[in-house]
Amino acid sequence: MKGKRFDKRLDGILRAARVRLMERLRFAFFRGRAVEYLDEIHLAPAIPADVANGKLLPLEKAAADLLEARIIHARRKGYLRSYLAEVRMLDLLMRHQHIQTMYWGRPELSLVGAANKAASATAPKSEEKARRLRAGFHVVK
Repeated sequence: MKGKRFDKRLDGILRAARVRLMERLRFAFFRGRAVEYLDEIHLAPAIPADVANGKLLPLEKAAADLLEARIIHARRKGYLRSYLAEVRMLDLLMRHQHIQTMYWGRPELSLVGAANKAASATAPKSEEKARRLRAGFHVVK
């Protein structure tokens, strides 16, 4: 069971790594640094020179396929973490921490100030004025 869960996780890592490599390679290609970028992450020697100096789409596909094969190989051999660190994609291995944005216990109400900030900052002494002022507030859950 544990292996199956990691295989699903590995598929997610592979997809994210392909997308990230394609984005970075596209960025480098249009600045004339595609081969240098591939050399930085040690993929340039395995890509043929005519593909590396050619058009963007075949280069992206070849580099993404090669990266995917190397990630699978690294997973099998047990050095996935160090390989992802080498290609600067280690954060793909970390599970995403969800930021808690809501308190799911008891709902708390807060008042949002009306458009007139000066009126909402001071509390009128008359109860009638206070009730009219509160009519401009909206309840936010």
